[in-house]
Amino acid sequence: QELTVDNIYETLEEYRLTLLSEQESSDALMAAAKVSIECLQGDVAAAMNQLSKLQESVEKKERKVQELDEQLKRMEQATSTGSTREKTLEEQVEKIEAALEET
Repeated sequence: QELTVDNIYETLEEYRLTLLSEQESSDALMAAAKVSIECLQGDVAAAMNQLSKLQESVEKKERKVQELDEQLKRMEQATSTGSTREKTLEEQVEKIEAALEET
């Protein structure tokens, strides 16, 4: 092919159009990537929010377990105290019965 000014301009125009097309494709890919990144950021934010809610729920349940544990300890202590009182009363009744039998 003969190199003429027209051929050179025609070849340069083809290159320019090719580069323009590649730039448009690149811009489209960048726009798609930006949308994907924004979607991922939204997903991460939603996941962080969900994690925060789960953490709050766990903390509430831990506090409830602690309250129930303390309540159980108080009940066990009251039962123990009640059992000691009952034993003391039984001993007093036995002493009274023994004293009555002596009379």
